[in-house]
Amino acid sequence: MSKLENKKEKMILPPKHDVSLASFAPYLEWVVCDLCGSDDYKILYPATYTEHDFSTERFRSFTYANCDYARGHIVRCKNCGMVYMNPRDSDVASLYNKVEEDDFYFSSAEDRIISFRRDLEQFEKIIGKINSKQLLDVGCSYGFLLDVAVERGWKVWGSELSKKQSSYAAERHPGVCNNAVSECNFPSNFFDAITAYEILEHVSSPREFLKDLRQVLRPGGYLAMTTPNVAGWEAKLMGRYWLNLIRMHLYYFSPGTIRRILEEEGFTVISIKHHYRIVTLGSAIRWMKKYPIFYYPLHLLFGNRFAKNWRVLCGLNGNITVFARKNF
Repeated sequence: MSKLENKKEKMILPPKHDVSLASFAPYLEWVVCDLCGSDDYKILYPATYTEHDFSTERFRSFTYANCDYARGHIVRCKNCGMVYMNPRDSDVASLYNKVEEDDFYFSSAEDRIISFRRDLEQFEKIIGKINSKQLLDVGCSYGFLLDVAVERGWKVWGSELSKKQSSYAAERHPGVCNNAVSECNFPSNFFDAITAYEILEHVSSPREFLKDLRQVLRPGGYLAMTTPNVAGWEAKLMGRYWLNLIRMHLYYFSPGTIRRILEEEGFTVISIKHHYRIVTLGSAIRWMKKYPIFYYPLHLLFGNRFAKNWRVLCGLNGNITVFARKNF
């Protein structure tokens, strides 16, 4: 048994300073740093869990953009600087599997398709010309990125934990699997490219997740990911009120920590840059509800039925785009 595995076994019960969370222990897990294996951390923002957060069906908090701000401590590893949630909901994969309709995600389909066209165009510039064009989208949801990829000449496969959403995507794309990548029986060294937009922050172990992606990506194949940037100005300005500090997000990467974990798992980082997406003003305003000082003036100015449908290029989500290549 490795040192990391041994430490994980020891973290079943809450540490002494987490006695206030002991009553929620059946629903939680305490973990060590996934980047370096250390269990020595500093609490940046205290936990916000209450009794109510475990008295209802927890999976409803794991729909896209749910913005459930109940969460465990946000901590920083004293050894490597990785920021993560500890404790957190246990067995998150099963919670995602139960997710049903996601109205907000589905209602913004047109915006997402436009954004995915932009994202894939950027990715294809990194990749260059290839012949087989076999692409895997991890966390493919309803399959909107797969729709765009097919338009651009790709052969597509997908992985999605939500049974409802994967079924919807599979109606158009038979290669969609309702499971984690490690359980989908994809051939080794098969895909030319993998996309994983807004996924890395959700997985129980980013390191194991990247190992699984590397297994199915061909040598020299390309990876594109987006994830919240904990070192970005948005996170620093908003502090504990940063929009990305939500129940679903288990890890918070900086350019430095995401570069380190990718390099340690056999990838070469090509670029890391700020991520922009196409959104309607109505969607952008809805995201601001947590900040009444911004929400109400914006809603007053742009919440009418005409302005709310205007599309803008938005980078206020605080995400970064990472392009990497699997080492030969």
